[in-house]
Amino acid sequence: MIKKVLSIATLCFALTLQTQVNAQNLKSEAKFWIKGSDAKSAVNLNGNYPLSEDNQGAIMTQLGENHSNFYIVFQSFDANAVDLADMNMKCYQQKITTQNINPQSLDVPLSEKIQTGAILKYGFNLGNYKVTDEFMLVNNDKDRTYIYEIIYMNKEFTDIDHKYLQTYLSLKYGISLIDNNNYLSNENVVLWDNSYAPEFNKNIIGLGKSNFYDFNQNSSINSVDKLLTVSSNSLRNEEYVLIGNTAKSNRFENSGSEMVLDKTYLAQTASESEENVTLTFNNSLLENFDTSKMVYLTINNDVKIKGNVDKNAIVFNDVILNSNGSGKDLLSLSYDLSSVKAELAEAWFLNDRGEITIKPEIKADKKSDYTVAWYVNDKLISNKKDLVTNKTGVYEMRVTSNNVTNSYETNVYNKIDGKVSNEITVYPNPVTAGQDFKISYNLTSESNVELYVYQMNGKLVDQRTLGRFNQNEFNYKLDSSGVYILISKVDRKANINKIIVK
Repeated sequence: MIKKVLSIATLCFALTLQTQVNAQNLKSEAKFWIKGSDAKSAVNLNGNYPLSEDNQGAIMTQLGENHSNFYIVFQSFDANAVDLADMNMKCYQQKITTQNINPQSLDVPLSEKIQTGAILKYGFNLGNYKVTDEFMLVNNDKDRTYIYEIIYMNKEFTDIDHKYLQTYLSLKYGISLIDNNNYLSNENVVLWDNSYAPEFNKNIIGLGKSNFYDFNQNSSINSVDKLLTVSSNSLRNEEYVLIGNTAKSNRFENSGSEMVLDKTYLAQTASESEENVTLTFNNSLLENFDTSKMVYLTINNDVKIKGNVDKNAIVFNDVILNSNGSGKDLLSLSYDLSSVKAELAEAWFLNDRGEITIKPEIKADKKSDYTVAWYVNDKLISNKKDLVTNKTGVYEMRVTSNNVTNSYETNVYNKIDGKVSNEITVYPNPVTAGQDFKISYNLTSESNVELYVYQMNGKLVDQRTLGRFNQNEFNYKLDSSGVYILISKVDRKANINKIIVK
């Protein structure tokens, strides 16, 4: 193996023996810490890239006396062992290779594990030996082995210290820990309760934000199970969302009126508040999936969210986790067997005469018959497709075909004569078509905010997730004249504004 040498200056300071909980950040704790950043690389783990080509070869730093602990995240497509760490000192020689992992601890073959990504930990104690030689980390630029991150700590590690670092590296790189009891935040919070429902302790991935690790993982996919990607931009410091699954097949099974994915999921949230995430399923990995059907995500066998389906993915936006405050949410994927598709706007507004005709869009195969029924408070009010009403409130439309019924809800509001929410300001108002205007938020507390833009006839013009904040301002414009309703959902509560576009 040809080795290049790149000298790196070593910081010489006395390391305190305080635990990571009391340290300001990992940078102040680690004697040596290097992360990959080469976005041109052909390989990545969970969106993170290995050490760049300029840093491949040997990286050299001095060892400290007494206890040494280091972690290496790597991925290898080489059939033979490749050096990761090569220590050469007068009193101690040791090679660490890509195959220095105990295969008895794995539930997959060693070759598969190192190809999909591995976290290697190694520790030793030199006592009071005064180190004068060098500690060499190796990655040959001619092999197919990639190092993503190296952390070297010159201190004695407790079991908790190991869990801290393993959790950070696991969530960052999408590599599930072998021991699912080891997920622990830097603030000593258990992130995964493996006793709650043991059948879900497989393929665990997660999102997290931690200033201690300079870590903000806002999108994650498992290094082995590529079906699900979870993402969010609303996590605050030391907030985490972890998701495990049953490791069953990616096949849909018949369950009467619908087809249900054999694999189910459990989300655990380390937060006192709700978390807003996006879940994306890879269509190409699903078996016997009919892209013409409506697909739903069911949360805790109760709430159903309709997915957006294209040829590549099924996307569920604005999935609210921890809505019941338990920190646990069961998730399942299904599609109905009906050949009828319906679209119904979420909001309608009474006109100047105090009435509105709600017109859903319903598409059906030529051979498919269907019926429509409208309900208010579970009471049938109409069997016509289009509903004429002069009353505000929540309306439910039920469409039945081939003994399968799908339910849709919409809201009818009064005619809007001015600003409704005193926390949200729209200005200037009116504006001319194509002119920018501002939507200003001055909320009483930090909240998740979504924006929906409707025409007065209830047609949805635009939908955006704005993020989590209490004060913010956004520029917006509308290219066509008319009266528009702006509905800001603040933690899922509707706030209404009107704007006139001339």
